[in-house]
Amino acid sequence: MQQDLMNNIKLVQTIAPITKTTGLSGDTTEGTGVDTAGYESCTFHFNIGAAVDTSDADYKLQESADNITFTDVASTDIIGSDTILSLTNTTGANATLKKGYIGTKRYVRAYLTITTGGSGSWPHAVTVILGHARKAPVA
Repeated sequence: MQQDLMNNIKLVQTIAPITKTTGLSGDTTEGTGVDTAGYESCTFHFNIGAAVDTSDADYKLQESADNITFTDVASTDIIGSDTILSLTNTTGANATLKKGYIGTKRYVRAYLTITTGGSGSWPHAVTVILGHARKAPVA
C-alpha cells in the first residue's frame, strides 16, 4: 500500500463504548455532537459487540446547526439503505456497520434506542470518521 489514509481522516466518538443491560426497553443514549467543520465527508462506524441478550436496538443519525438542537437526518442525506439502522440480537451482534452522511449541518451524532429489552448485555459504540480534510495532515 502506498496511500496514506491515517493523516487524512479524523476519528471522533459519538457514543463511547457502553454495554446495555437487562430490561432496558425504551432506554436511549444520545451521542455526543461531532463538529464536522474542516471536513468534506462524514461516515458513521457502528461497532456492535456480542449480544448476551434478547434485545433489539435502533440507531438514528441526527444533525444540528448549533450542537444544541438535533433533528433526525433525512433519508436523502444518508448513504445507506434506511434512515434507521435496526439491529436484532442475532443480526446485529458482532457487527461492524457504516452509514454515510451528506447533509449540510455542522454537527452530527448517533442516537441509540433499545426497542425490546431482554436479559443479559449488549455492547455498543459509534465513531464518526471525518474525511477529505481541508487541511492535511490531520492531527
